[in-house]
Amino acid sequence: MAEALLKKGAKVVGFNPIGADAFHPEVPKVEIAKGLGSALARADAWIVHNDWPEWRDLTAADFSRMRRNVVVDGRRIQGREAMEGVERGAGMRMLLNQE
Repeated sequence: MAEALLKKGAKVVGFNPIGADAFHPEVPKVEIAKGLGSALARADAWIVHNDWPEWRDLTAADFSRMRRNVVVDGRRIQGREAMEGVERGAGMRMLLNQE
């Protein structure tokens, strides 16, 4: 996914609390954020592509720090209750996998 975004000209900043050291050599053009807060603060979009517990605990308040407010939850782990107010109150768009 990161390589496809890079090919389209995107600047990709990743955050991986478990395997950042292994990931970065595979895709060296991806900047690795030191923490979740710094990754979100510089993000135009947040793509959830795994179901780690760290992502399940995020709420609308966490996403409100983003530069642009687009959340793509490909794993459907962000509960509607936790994200209450995201679409209307924070001007955020939330894209959910509706399988």
